Amino acid sequence: MDRYELIESFPSSFPKYHVSLIAETLRNGVDNPCDILYDKEDLLQNEATDDIIEELAFEDGEKLQFFLDVKNHYFSSRRVESNRLGEHLKKKYGYDPVKISEFKDDKNALFIMLFAECYNHRTNEMKNEDFTEARIASYSFKDRRDRMTRTDDDIDFEEVTDGIQEFVGIMNSDIATTKVDWYVNEALGKLKVLFRQVKGRKVEPRLSSSDSGTEVEYIENYPVRETALQFSSESYGTEIKCYSSVSSWDETLMRFFTSTVGKNYTEALEARGSVKTKEIMEEIKENTADESTDDEVAGAEVDGIVSDNIEEAAEEVEETESDISEDFVKSRVKRIKVTGVEVNSDNSSFEIYSEDGIDEMIKEYDGIASSLAQSVSNASIDDIVVHATVPSDTEEDGELVMENGEWYMSSGGDKATMKALESVLN
Repeated sequence: MDRYELIESFPSSFPKYHVSLIAETLRNGVDNPCDILYDKEDLLQNEATDDIIEELAFEDGEKLQFFLDVKNHYFSSRRVESNRLGEHLKKKYGYDPVKISEFKDDKNALFIMLFAECYNHRTNEMKNEDFTEARIASYSFKDRRDRMTRTDDDIDFEEVTDGIQEFVGIMNSDIATTKVDWYVNEALGKLKVLFRQVKGRKVEPRLSSSDSGTEVEYIENYPVRETALQFSSESYGTEIKCYSSVSSWDETLMRFFTSTVGKNYTEALEARGSVKTKEIMEEIKENTADESTDDEVAGAEVDGIVSDNIEEAAEEVEETESDISEDFVKSRVKRIKVTGVEVNSDNSSFEIYSEDGIDEMIKEYDGIASSLAQSVSNASIDDIVVHATVPSDTEEDGELVMENGEWYMSSGGDKATMKALESVLN
């Protein structure tokens, strides 16, 4: 980025004392950033915030670029469990427990502390081992049925970490594409394993100026994707969670499990994938991204897109499922109601939920449909989760969850409901 792009990219939400601490870290380094932030100490009292950022961009552009790159590309806040990061920083750097507890929900402040502790202002580099350790220790995992499994096997953490070297050797036998780091929290009985992997190659055009005029040059870029596993020792055995969608990592995870513990848990982690579920999510995304559709209208149409697609799939059951009647399927799925939508992207998060259905909430409150449409349009499909209730014969209706081309029942429902959904969505 050029100097003006750096200025534009700097987070506008940071208060003045955050900005001055970042500037001092980049220029000279600081000691005990936790104390500085706790006291809200302004290290550059005589300079305005805009002037500090502008000076960094013009005089220390490479350093400011490095800070922004680390924050944007290596510290996604949605992957961070803030209280775990705070606990790690307290233990690692001896912070005052009372002071660090003030930042239990402030991921920006915690990131600035971590950056200040790991950054070398003389070389413009990070202490990668310390930074990566903190990221793994604080990695956040949600209780999601499609990315977790429980086994009565008592998985030995030491056996797993001992086998990682063999796994990395297999993955990098031809060319180094995979890096693995891990962190064991003995107090909590948890092992977290971080996977980073080069995935494909992109050639991006860029304009460059020379004496002969403006030219187009092509820059090779090798994107790095990331996921993580968490092993938790439980009374019944071991719980395993995966951060990302399992289907896109199935080969890597299969090799990891067989190399480290001699048993493949990948299939147990996977959800029920389906073309229809993927089509539904793509239509929701495309509808909100369509510039010809008003945001209020696009947001309000989410419920209809889900129900219309499922009803259409139910109409086709008679032709494809000889042992399931069309009427049976329709009786199960015709009253499906969208109750929630979650959007969690690197840039923003949005959540709407109502037991009565989001269509009722959208009708009642102005602006919700527009906010929903904007959040969905700016996110990737993997960042969007749709919740819906499905009527069943039990006292509790089933909750259907759809995300990333997969579906699962998170609660409730009976065998008949599951059978109907399988015929429609699989």
